[in-house]
Amino acid sequence: MPPKEGGFALKVCGRFTMAASRKALLAAFMILDDAPTVRPGYNVAPTQPIPGLVEDVVHRPQWRILRWGLIPSWAKDPFARPPLINARCETVEQKAAFRGAFRHHRCLIPGDGFYEWQTFGKIKQPYYFRVNGREVFAFAGLWETWLGADGSEIDSCCLLTTVPNSLVRLVHDRMPIILDPADYRLWLGDGELGAKEKERLFQPFSAESMTMIKVDRRVGNPSFDSLECISEIGV
Repeated sequence: MPPKEGGFALKVCGRFTMAASRKALLAAFMILDDAPTVRPGYNVAPTQPIPGLVEDVVHRPQWRILRWGLIPSWAKDPFARPPLINARCETVEQKAAFRGAFRHHRCLIPGDGFYEWQTFGKIKQPYYFRVNGREVFAFAGLWETWLGADGSEIDSCCLLTTVPNSLVRLVHDRMPIILDPADYRLWLGDGELGAKEKERLFQPFSAESMTMIKVDRRVGNPSFDSLECISEIGV
């Protein structure tokens, strides 16, 4: 049985890398204030804390540490269901868990690559995808702040997915949305996106601008987190 939308089984977009330096983050996003210092992540997994760019109350971009796995602000128990790590762009405006965040809380999630799995019988083989010529890029994300009755807060996020390009399609039927830098401010903006804007933003990233390599099956274990994760193995 395929996993439900938002689950984090290996058949969805459930791992990525964020090993770029703080200097590379500053150069890519030009947001100099409070840039996060995070350890290199070669196997970022659901529920882990990750850096994200959000808009503050006066519509300025700011860094925030987010838990990967969106918790709707209206949830009574933040841990009652599996973390919502993905939202399908085709249905994001219809799903109660995502539609408010899609309109008011869009965010940028920095990354420098992502994994997808191809299934051969009982074997799940991971492949690593990177963007050519870009040390760091931004996934299209959504974020929310969950407030507990005791005053506790949890900032969380998810990634938007779309149909795959011709390269990713070789191994998987979905891929995360990677944004063009020219669209960063538009995506962070609060409010409705027009139909033409959504059509453009939701297009899969160019296959000709990406590289795919076969990597170690240990990537399926989030405790395996080192440079070995993105080392190519025999085809």
